[in-house]
Amino acid sequence: MTVFNELDATGRGRLSIRLAQDETDLRAVQRLRAKVFFSEFRRPEDLAAAEVLDCDRFDPLCDTLMVMASLPNGEEQVVGTYRLLRESIAQVAGGFYSENEFDLARIRGGAGRRAGELLELGRSCVLPEFRTGLSGFPCVGGHNG
Repeated sequence: MTVFNELDATGRGRLSIRLAQDETDLRAVQRLRAKVFFSEFRRPEDLAAAEVLDCDRFDPLCDTLMVMASLPNGEEQVVGTYRLLRESIAQVAGGFYSENEFDLARIRGGAGRRAGELLELGRSCVLPEFRTGLSGFPCVGGHNG
């Protein structure tokens, strides 16, 4: 686990990052995404179900980055996430998630492509009360989802 921010002035606790390890971690991330995406982009009644999850067929294939807050009461809370899909996995799975929306042919196989594997970053979100605390976290600070 990598700690990248000590206790901040608001008392929200230390922040650390790690990869999701199991189904429990993945469910926590899916609940966070549902909370952020549905509360900010959909009607509140969409959250009325007992357990609303934001999940799709790509979740089990991806590495999932979790931003954890160590709260003053000693508990840990998932406060941010990023989903990472490696090209080698995407090829086996039938493509990247973003290929449902965009033509990535030039990126994936264009003449100017550099050697190495592509990495798709997606499904990012951060709880609103932690967004300023993650401003130093690449690609997440200030990003709403």
